[in-house]
Amino acid sequence: MIHACETLGSFESSPDKVVNKTRSVEKMKSEAEKCLAQGEKICHEKTEFEDATYGKFLSLLNTKKAKLRALRDKEDSERAVEEEESTDKAESFEREK
Repeated sequence: MIHACETLGSFESSPDKVVNKTRSVEKMKSEAEKCLAQGEKICHEKTEFEDATYGKFLSLLNTKKAKLRALRDKEDSERAVEEEESTDKAESFEREK
């Protein structure tokens, strides 16, 4: 008979267990939703950071490319002038002979 009373007592505490488990599940669900929202926020911030960084990098890269092109053009034009002067000197030397 004692055994039956113990069993009856465990049935009485079952609703409490269900309520506790339900609360626990709701708490975990709320925490999971917060984590998901935080993850989405971090992902959005990361994307914004990458876009800004890549934009700055592209601007810097294009500036450097333009500078290199200008230097290369200047070098080419100086070389052309030197070749022209060298050719002029050779022609004047040949005329003097």
